[in-house]
Amino acid sequence: AGLLRCGKSCRLRWMNYLRPDLKRGNFTDDDDELIIKLHALLGNKWNTHIKRKLLNRGMDPHTHRPISAAAAASGLTTSTAAPVFPSSPAP
Repeated sequence: AGLLRCGKSCRLRWMNYLRPDLKRGNFTDDDDELIIKLHALLGNKWNTHIKRKLLNRGMDPHTHRPISAAAAASGLTTSTAAPVFPSSPAP
């Protein structure tokens, strides 16, 4: 008597609620401090920059755990390079 879910719904449910490595509970004091600093720096658009900031701090943006040297050596981490966008002429 469960819900019938499509693949996308199952994937989102896993990513947002069921993953065993998902960080649960309250934010730590360090998390609070980082959020406040980034919001002061970037305003309400900070979510678009958070992945790059976490990678620069040596943290995995998906698990919020430190990136291990072994994973970095084996190439399992994502690239920290910022995307390059073509420049557009000024209006």
